[in-house]
Amino acid sequence: MSGPTQNVGLKDQAGADALGFVGDSPADNTLLGRLKAIVTALGSLVLSAGSAIIGKVGIDQTTPGTSDSVTVKAQKIRWSAVFGPADLLKSGVSPPSLKNLANDANKLSGEWDNTDNDFNHLYALLQLKCRGAAAFDASGEVKVWILPAVDGTDYEDGGDSLTPDRDPDYTFTVRAVDTQQIIVIKNVLLPPTKFKLLLRNEAGQAFTNTNGENQLDLLAYNEAVVP
Repeated sequence: MSGPTQNVGLKDQAGADALGFVGDSPADNTLLGRLKAIVTALGSLVLSAGSAIIGKVGIDQTTPGTSDSVTVKAQKIRWSAVFGPADLLKSGVSPPSLKNLANDANKLSGEWDNTDNDFNHLYALLQLKCRGAAAFDASGEVKVWILPAVDGTDYEDGGDSLTPDRDPDYTFTVRAVDTQQIIVIKNVLLPPTKFKLLLRNEAGQAFTNTNGENQLDLLAYNEAVVP
């Protein structure tokens, strides 16, 4: 017999001895003693390399802030390879073209399919090349709407003869000069759908009727995580 059992609330002394409910540590060859041995054995297991994504994990707490810390391998975020530039609104006779676009007039671009794996990008640079037939107004602007096709077929309202009833997504502010200007908007957020760009000339003058002077380009890119 290993001792009194009243501390564990068991009336059957033999049952108490079998369980190992004795003192601070269970006796060998008892149910609790064997469970303790199993737990101890499991705690000493070490998985071989490649046998699992993660094996035994422990933290040495001997020196707080030093031996109990976890080091994570640093990663770098960089720009991915770019796609483009693509002249969504052209500068020559081929449509859709910004050549000779009147003041207070719109021009709708062709489609960009941002659902395709080769064209699926988060961001873009928008570059506008423009020149007025005369000097633009001091407060002149060129507005751009991104018109997505949420269902893959039907685009948000907007076109050569229809201006969206909402604020533009992006606005180019032009200078009051009669020479060609090149203006860039950075980090344009692209939708994960097919989309078109709608440009509206509110610069105070028509664009010139000369090839190569008025054009809207899109250069697409992503972020990439590298070691």
